[in-house]
Amino acid sequence: NAKKIMQSDFRVGCAGANTGTLYGKGLYFAESITKADEYAKPDEKGNYAVLLCRVLGGHVLYTDELEPDPEVLVQQCISGPYDCVLGDREKARGTYREFVLFDSEDVYPEYVIEYKRKY
Repeated sequence: NAKKIMQSDFRVGCAGANTGTLYGKGLYFAESITKADEYAKPDEKGNYAVLLCRVLGGHVLYTDELEPDPEVLVQQCISGPYDCVLGDREKARGTYREFVLFDSEDVYPEYVIEYKRKY
């Protein structure tokens, strides 16, 4: 829930509980609101919410592999020289780039954006 995250912070330990972990158990961010909307769930009134965050990428580990080894990526960021993963799904699959961080201290949730979908 976006509002709960704003009040308490991201919990890396919960990462991947509701979605996949292609790049490892981490905090996933996107440049595109369309990508963020894929993961948004409606509340009881049918409203959706996403977070607009400031993310400190640091030394970025780039990958455009179709099926990367998530354990290697996580290890490179937690114990290696990198701070985050940039999974280039735009290049690999024609979708969106994803930024994955493994430390909530590198993320600042600045705004909650609430909206209703119109089709």
